[in-house]
Amino acid sequence: ILISVLANVDFEKLQTIKAQNYVRIMPNTAAKYKASTTPYILKNSHFENEILDILKTFGSAYKLDNEIQMNAAMAISGCAPAFLALIAESIANAGVYEGLSKELSLNLTRSLFKSSSALLEHEHPAIIKENICSPGGVTIKGIKILEQKGIRGSFFEAINASSAK
Repeated sequence: ILISVLANVDFEKLQTIKAQNYVRIMPNTAAKYKASTTPYILKNSHFENEILDILKTFGSAYKLDNEIQMNAAMAISGCAPAFLALIAESIANAGVYEGLSKELSLNLTRSLFKSSSALLEHEHPAIIKENICSPGGVTIKGIKILEQKGIRGSFFEAINASSAK
């Protein structure tokens, strides 16, 4: 079995090495905490259960149907943690700017990501946003700024660029 973690190296290139099965995976750096989000695609079904058992040792595994999906999933699972880290760093820095200690601001930001993750387990992101925003409230004012700055387009373009060959 050849298991590849090489970004954008397709089965055609991998098949220059003889193996009974080829697997493309893209774990993310959370694998070191057994919390990776790992998309994978198999060339054939040989040893599929064993491969899945291996992948689950370092987090969640998501089977994909084709290599086009793999490139998109790789960008989300492999690259987006860095994008989210940039957001976390920005939020924590903004807290310091507003007068919080670095330690408190970082701890609040970490807790924010945990609680937001819990919400995402149960609700669509749009519903979460709508439930938090109140008419004329502070959250909708912040959302307005983010939308004016083009946050949606920026993330869309970042994922698109990261999934391109």
